[in-house]
Amino acid sequence: MTVADSVFPPSDTDWVDGTGKNRKVGPENYKNRLAAFIESQLKSETTRTILENELEHLCSRLDAVYEKTCKGVHTDVSAEEARLAIIEAYIS
Repeated sequence: MTVADSVFPPSDTDWVDGTGKNRKVGPENYKNRLAAFIESQLKSETTRTILENELEHLCSRLDAVYEKTCKGVHTDVSAEEARLAIIEAYIS
């Protein structure tokens, strides 16, 4: 979210992507804001597509790590789950 805040600050106004689709770009919509930044900076459709796919993959991994780390607040976490969360955070 910090990176998204830096490159594409949150807005109450929807952002219209290159396909004409309205996308929310509020504080919690960091994926859309990162995608908007990528689209605004790149002219090559192929490069943009590659980066958007990589962004989606990265965001999925970060979301999984976040969910795993939040689990500890509500339930017991095994040593294996804790190790996995640390490794994923490091790799991401």
